[in-house]
Amino acid sequence: MIILQKILPILLLIFLNISLFAQTDFSKYQHKHIFCKPWIGNNAFLERYLSEIHYDNDSTPMYAVPVQIWAYGGENLPTDLEIKRLIISLNTLFTANNTKIVFYLSGVEKFQKKRFQKFGYFSNAPIQSHLHYKRGVVNIMLAGWLAKPGKKNRNLAFTGCYNHFSNTIATIPSGSPSVAVHEMGHYLGLHHTHRYYHRGKHRQESVDTTVFRRGLFARGRNVEINGDGLADTYAQPYLRRATDSHCNYIDKEGVSDRWGNHYAPQTNNIMSYTHNKECRTVFTRMQKSVMLYTLENKRHSDRWRIDFTGDNNGFVSLPDGYEPDFSPRAATALPLGSRQHHSFHTPLDGKGLPMTDEDWFEFSGDYVIKHFQHRKLVIEPGLMEFSGIRAVLYGKDLQPIDTFIINTKNETIELDISDFKEGKYYIKVEPLSDNCTKIPSDYFISLLAVDLPKNLPPVIEYKGELEVLD
Repeated sequence: MIILQKILPILLLIFLNISLFAQTDFSKYQHKHIFCKPWIGNNAFLERYLSEIHYDNDSTPMYAVPVQIWAYGGENLPTDLEIKRLIISLNTLFTANNTKIVFYLSGVEKFQKKRFQKFGYFSNAPIQSHLHYKRGVVNIMLAGWLAKPGKKNRNLAFTGCYNHFSNTIATIPSGSPSVAVHEMGHYLGLHHTHRYYHRGKHRQESVDTTVFRRGLFARGRNVEINGDGLADTYAQPYLRRATDSHCNYIDKEGVSDRWGNHYAPQTNNIMSYTHNKECRTVFTRMQKSVMLYTLENKRHSDRWRIDFTGDNNGFVSLPDGYEPDFSPRAATALPLGSRQHHSFHTPLDGKGLPMTDEDWFEFSGDYVIKHFQHRKLVIEPGLMEFSGIRAVLYGKDLQPIDTFIINTKNETIELDISDFKEGKYYIKVEPLSDNCTKIPSDYFISLLAVDLPKNLPPVIEYKGELEVLD
């Protein structure tokens, strides 16, 4: 019995770790059922799928995907601002690539313990991914430090991994923005572009796209079967030591594939391993098709799909460009002279039930006090149907100062802040009723100055650009 008690934890760890994708080479552990994918050996399937969903018609998002953050650490516990930046990183690259997928924060839970100061890549990560998990959302573990045992008792730092078995992502806040996007690519069915680069002709992707494979279980172009199974992600070796900081491919040893052809890889693909992770900015067309197809076949995808056939000119459940702004530390900066357009989207919990969206803002009194005599904060209804607004003003100690309410679309909040002392102030804006979970609502918020001195630069009107105060 004692021997069994010692063996079981070891077997459990092995079982939980065999399905890890990561920011290191784990291709031998990757998805074993690739031949079950309908595009393997037939990439035309992916093009037909894009045609069926009318991908090329416009850039309107099709899915709004909820993300649950599980934050781990000791003194390095990830902050709300770091959580905000992670969501922004996902949306920045997914939007830039027209994937038709956006992400929003569904919830945050934090675990601050000394033993999580260095979050174990092979121990804590797989175990916590099973202990803390919610259905109906993408689960991301954000750790202050992701460590893997190295030589001479030294811990090696890693930036991210994906556990295929638990369907959970683990990453760190200090890594490149492309890391979380890379791991999300794994979650949505993508493989590394260098998959099987070190294997024989039965697994390795050929540089020559005309090479034909005739096998018992797979027949077709090699580039559509071997490697990652996608023809438009060119064959490539392991790029971490074969690219420079400027994203150039460096063929120091004349590396070639099994057919004798030299590589000419894409060094900007998000699913590659370049030396400089900032190089990774692009999803190919076939990769986007795989992600959309995978997402459509996820168990909870119906809850995540955006239906643009309804009212309100298509404003349905979409988070605005300032999200997530769920707390004072993740508040959106409200610069002097700015006018920002915000909306209340409809975040869903793991059960698909609507939650209330609330927006936090931050502005500083220092600059205002020194240069202006008259200042006012203005909140006014937006363009969509209106369900009421509640705004709460807080001081730097986060103690509420006053509460303001707009009941009708014809009302406006105008708060004179001319006498405010120096320091930071916060405003929390939330819908007045639960109707916003059914009827999308929006508003404008402005921080205006009166009697502008002539020696100051002109006031800039902000139209949705994101600003984050460190």
